[in-house]
Amino acid sequence: MVIMGSSLTNLAMRRVDTLSLSLIHGTSDDGQEACESYIYLNQVNTGIIVPVCWLEVAVLLEDGRYLLLATDENPFEQTLEILLIDLQEGVQERVGLFLIYHDGLLKNVCVYDSCLAFSYFNTEIWRLSVSQKKRCSFPFRGWLAMGGAAFRFHRYLHIMQVSRDSRGDIHDCGNV
Repeated sequence: MVIMGSSLTNLAMRRVDTLSLSLIHGTSDDGQEACESYIYLNQVNTGIIVPVCWLEVAVLLEDGRYLLLATDENPFEQTLEILLIDLQEGVQERVGLFLIYHDGLLKNVCVYDSCLAFSYFNTEIWRLSVSQKKRCSFPFRGWLAMGGAAFRFHRYLHIMQVSRDSRGDIHDCGNV
């Protein structure tokens, strides 16, 4: 049984494979037009368009929203797009994780009860949690690698760089 958390706690999450993307168009040769894709749920088009090409991970939150980690086509500055999707409202929040002139590779993805942990650029670990309602928090730690929502003080998505314990586990998925 899943119990809805308060707006100050992180939402429970689980990885799913019911979401997919269908490419509408890729990035134009001149780089002026970014790629776009439709989101499909159980092979049915939701009508929601997102500015990404490849879905890396989809996570269902206990309140019915989805968290997507997706990438684009830029081979020299590949961005990990983190999207919070409400099937009724569309994209609720979007954050890009990137470093100029660095490509990224999503790896070591672990979905815990109330957070998601992963590496993207090298061996660093990022921890991501989602709150039910927007909450006030300071800009992301590691903000040099952030785009989009890095300077907003009220948001659903809460991300920061963390370190692992000696076994490689991340135990604290409390308020980020």
